[in-house]
Amino acid sequence: FVIWGTGVGGGIILNGDIFRGPGGGAGEIGHVTIDLNGPTCNCGNRGCVESYIGQKYLSDRARAILASEGSAGRRSAILDLAGGDPARIEPETISRAAEAGDDLACSILREAGTMLGVALSTVVNITDVATAVIGGGISAAPDFVFRAAADEMRSRVLRPHRDAVIVERALLGNQAGMIGAASLLL
Repeated sequence: FVIWGTGVGGGIILNGDIFRGPGGGAGEIGHVTIDLNGPTCNCGNRGCVESYIGQKYLSDRARAILASEGSAGRRSAILDLAGGDPARIEPETISRAAEAGDDLACSILREAGTMLGVALSTVVNITDVATAVIGGGISAAPDFVFRAAADEMRSRVLRPHRDAVIVERALLGNQAGMIGAASLLL
């Protein structure tokens, strides 16, 4: 399970049980390095998947592209949906613009899906887990984001596993993490 929203986190379910590892941090996919020279993550490492696809990164990426292309006269629904205020750009804004067919929004989200697929392929190659379920706020993104993640993951996993791996949207969406945590108390 990957929770994709403000940050990127995860957990591993093996044989119906949560695998925590000896230190309790197993499944922390958000801090898998996907670029050794990438931006500094809030954990202090460089190039973590979270530093590319977490909420802050996606919002900052959209703002930076819009600022650099603003003088070229390119108009994006992202800025329109943010009421003309770049500070109000959030992943939900980008997602709504993508659903309306905005090319820039689609490009940003497709890139994020691809980066998630890179991280997922690393986890699959290490654990041999065949299913990645994505929940959290950004999991409400359009289907093409999940296809980009699945395609990238399949292109990078070991050949014998390519046909078996799948990426699915959590049925509980942004509530999946909370409901899962609450179920542990029952």
